[in-house]
Amino acid sequence: MVKIFLIIIFIITNSISSLANETLKTCKFCDLRYAQYQNLSLNNADYSGAYMFRINFTRSSVKNSIFESSNLIRSILERGDFTNSNFNKADLSSSNLYGSTFTNASFIFANLDDSYLEAAELRHADLSGSSIKGANLISIFAEEAVFIDSNLSGSNLKSGNFTKSIFDGSIITSSNLENANFTKSNLKDVSLKKSNLNKANFSFSNLSNADISETHLVSTNLHGSNLKNVNFTNANLLNADLSSTLKEGTIFCNTIMPDGTLNNSGC
Repeated sequence: MVKIFLIIIFIITNSISSLANETLKTCKFCDLRYAQYQNLSLNNADYSGAYMFRINFTRSSVKNSIFESSNLIRSILERGDFTNSNFNKADLSSSNLYGSTFTNASFIFANLDDSYLEAAELRHADLSGSSIKGANLISIFAEEAVFIDSNLSGSNLKSGNFTKSIFDGSIITSSNLENANFTKSNLKDVSLKKSNLNKANFSFSNLSNADISETHLVSTNLHGSNLKNVNFTNANLLNADLSSTLKEGTIFCNTIMPDGTLNNSGC
């Protein structure tokens, strides 16, 4: 009898838990400030336009969900799974997204300023038109992600993997890209002015029309890249690999070349 009773209790408890989770999934325009949603399964949820200031989704699964136009300022999404979720026009500024999964997620026109994204996964994610100023993207996994016309000024992208990603028209000024991997990426019309690109890998990438002035590129790999009309004014290219690059219209003015010589040919 005791065993049967325990089984019944277990079934009832699970049913209540499942029902509670389902109830939490749909909350459009709700006030969810400071809500504690840790370690939950909330896949296919809809939080469109919700006020979620400082909400906590630590280690929760919220895949295929909608957060469009929601307020997630200072939220905690640490180690959560948000695969295929929609964060378009959402405000995640100053939020903790450490180690979370955002594969195939959409952040179009989202605000991620001063957010903490270290070791997060953004493979195939779309961040077009987003603001990511002052954010921490150290060791991020963002292969084949889209950052078209995004603003990453003052951000830390050190050791991040951005292989085959698209950054056309983006602003990445005064940022740290040391040891980051941009192999086969598109960075056309990008501004990298005053950034640290030391030891970064831009091999076989398209950097045409980019502004890389006043930038450090010590030991940077630019092998096979498109440097057409790139501005290297006051840049430091010491020990950089410029082999097999397209340099049509490239500007070298007060530029330290890979061999240590000063190039003023474009002044």
